[in-house]
Amino acid sequence: MIGFRNRALLLIGFSGACRRSELFYFDVKEIQITAEGMNMRVRRSKKDQEGQGQYIGIPYSSRLETCPVRAAYRLSEIMEQHPNSSQKEWAKLVGVSQGRVSQIIKGMNS
Repeated sequence: MIGFRNRALLLIGFSGACRRSELFYFDVKEIQITAEGMNMRVRRSKKDQEGQGQYIGIPYSSRLETCPVRAAYRLSEIMEQHPNSSQKEWAKLVGVSQGRVSQIIKGMNS
């Protein structure tokens, strides 16, 4: 489970050209998978000092192994396998204490 989480996070960060500080504020709930790829909200960035946020699009990759959209979709499938789990229980499954990516980054460092 933790491997799926880390893979999705790394592929999303690389494909979206996201800074670590931008990844830190992502909320997993703000990722939307579409027919063209994925839209996600960046809450704060170096270019957005007022913190208004912006949406960025990430397209599908031609390679299955390196596709950030498919990695995010796979992670969401795993979440659906535990439909009766609370957010707290799901976070425990993937090794984080909250739904924000900031907790995932902290978990990767430990």
